[in-house]
This record gives sequence, structure tokens and C-alpha cells, in this order.
Amino acid sequence: MHRLATTVRTWVAVIAVVVPAAPVLAGGFDGRDPFAPLGVLEPEGPACAEVRGVVCARLDQLTLRGVVTGVASPRALFEDDAGRSHLVRVGDVVDGMRVKALRRQSVVLERTMRDWIGRVSREDVVVSFAG
Repeated sequence: MHRLATTVRTWVAVIAVVVPAAPVLAGGFDGRDPFAPLGVLEPEGPACAEVRGVVCARLDQLTLRGVVTGVASPRALFEDDAGRSHLVRVGDVVDGMRVKALRRQSVVLERTMRDWIGRVSREDVVVSFAG
């Protein structure tokens, strides 16, 4: 029995030496959720508000109905699920994404994202006529 107790104490001592202490973050808490999965991207666009140039509807609730190009101020017309029309032009915001370009058959939106370590990435989302 004495030999077993000595062996157990030895293993406990070895385990205590092998297991590293919890890491200490330099600089303290920076406001990020410590339980959020790594690599999740968060949108960087402006928040939705009932102001001119910001469409307060999710992209999956919008249908592209028309695009006017070849004029001084090209515009696109979206319709939401409730039947409301939204007229947008380059620079406006749709679902947190900035309207980057208006083409004859589509609208190009730019999604800006920030990853968990603060890197910014951009991707183009092309919205075409349903059909």
C-alpha cells in the first residue's frame, strides 16, 4: 500500500509539472467575446437605420427589379417581401454591404468583414435578376 501511495504521488507531481498554466493575455480584455469560435467573420458595414442611402432589409428578402445605367446617376430598384421599393445608387448600403457598381443585369455589393484577430477582408456579392 505504501508503494502504491508513493507511485500515485509521483504521478501527480509529474502531471502538475507537465500541464502548463493558463495563458495570460497581454494588454487585458479587448472587448471580444472569449467564447466566440475562432475565424468567425463579423460584418464591418454601417448599422441599419431609417436614413437615406441605407436599405433596412436583409438581402434574402430583396428582389432586384431594375437597373438604370448609362446616365449621370445610375440607380437600381429592389423590392422587399412586403412590396416596398428601394431605390439605390453607388455608395448606398444594402444589408450592411456597400453598393460598389451597377451593371446592366446586376448590382455588385461589397461586403467588408473583420476576422477574430482584426484583419479586414472584402468580397463582392453580385445580385442578378431572378429568373
